[in-house]
Amino acid sequence: IEPGRFTVFGPDQAVVYGERVTAKGEMEKVFLQRQVGDGQVEVVIADRGEQIESEDENTRLLVLHNGRRYEGVPGTTRFRVVEFAEHGIPYQLPSLRTVDPRPRAMPFSQLAQSGELEHIAEMQWRIGIPLSTIILAFLAVPLSKSRPRAGRYGRLAIGLLVFIIYLNMLSAAKAWIEQETISASLGLWWVHGCVLLFALGLLAIQNGWFRRMWP
Repeated sequence: IEPGRFTVFGPDQAVVYGERVTAKGEMEKVFLQRQVGDGQVEVVIADRGEQIESEDENTRLLVLHNGRRYEGVPGTTRFRVVEFAEHGIPYQLPSLRTVDPRPRAMPFSQLAQSGELEHIAEMQWRIGIPLSTIILAFLAVPLSKSRPRAGRYGRLAIGLLVFIIYLNMLSAAKAWIEQETISASLGLWWVHGCVLLFALGLLAIQNGWFRRMWP
């Protein structure tokens, strides 16, 4: 897990972000999201976190300290909030002895040559990771500007909400490609386009572009 970057790991495709790493190797300002089964999503925000070894050489433990955990089903009111002093999350290290036949374990060149929907969806997902990073960085520009009387964390909450929706829509679109619900040509691109348009709209409002176009 690298500081300042969103990292995806584990069989549940957990997404982890740590703002910085201290001299002791601990992460500060940690964000985590993962699927926990039955359509439920777990979002964790913690002051700090650390990776420690476990008794199993193939397993590590991500221990988060002083945080809050949100768990529920997106789109419903079934959410619970738990504050914790310490929360441990085990995850498996990739094995070098076995070959994973799943698309996410295949090299990009092999995915690009395949016409299978699962492979196309995985290829678009991989392209979307750096693309979404650029779009989120672009979105951070208008969100970083707040009015003097506005709350300090108001824009942060909006940014976090947009990120969660963005990631969930990408996951849903990936599944829709695999299930032939949407065409592979539409793929994940429409999700990126919607978030980019949202960012452009915020920039336009803040900079008064609409007033200049229609005085």
